[in-house]
Amino acid sequence: MKKNTRDVAATPSGGASERGVSVEPMFEAGAFDARSGFDDVRYSLSGQLERELDSLLLVRSSLDRLLNALLVRAPQRRTALGLAAFELDDWKEASARAEPEVARAAFAQLARELRQRVRSSDELGRIGESSVCIVLLGCEAHVLGGVAERLRLAVDGKLLGRETDGLRASLAVATVSAYPRPGGPSAAALIAELCGGLERRC
Repeated sequence: MKKNTRDVAATPSGGASERGVSVEPMFEAGAFDARSGFDDVRYSLSGQLERELDSLLLVRSSLDRLLNALLVRAPQRRTALGLAAFELDDWKEASARAEPEVARAAFAQLARELRQRVRSSDELGRIGESSVCIVLLGCEAHVLGGVAERLRLAVDGKLLGRETDGLRASLAVATVSAYPRPGGPSAAALIAELCGGLERRC
């Protein structure tokens, strides 16, 4: 399988590169790519998902809708799902000092920085004023923490927004293995767990 520039997230090994993240391909050539097991889910919901215009993040209700559908499909296909959340530290103080449009532009830039470092099959959504959730398809629990940390390091220290009014990305990270896990949790329960993890790290 050829790896495109976004195929860098759900993999067990790698290091820093000029783009910030460089990892080995997740699947060997000819192996079944588990992400394709969700293609029909994504297609069926494509017209029902709402995104923010500036950041292209899924709004919270759309993130819940997509994640609940993926949680139904994952056990059927025996395919892992991982969630990673990224919170901009000190966002309230920084955004209070900046003009609202500058603050919005800075957060949208953070979303784009994260988007370009994950695969096109992965999905990003907003879960709070200063936090983003990434749904990583096919990401096993034992590599999820390492994936999230490499993403954090790739973006950490980036100047967001105009240099005079911007802020540097300083990120807290939390992860949740969405499937496989017992109990069949809902999207809302998983995101609440993620947010709780962020609060403990901030």
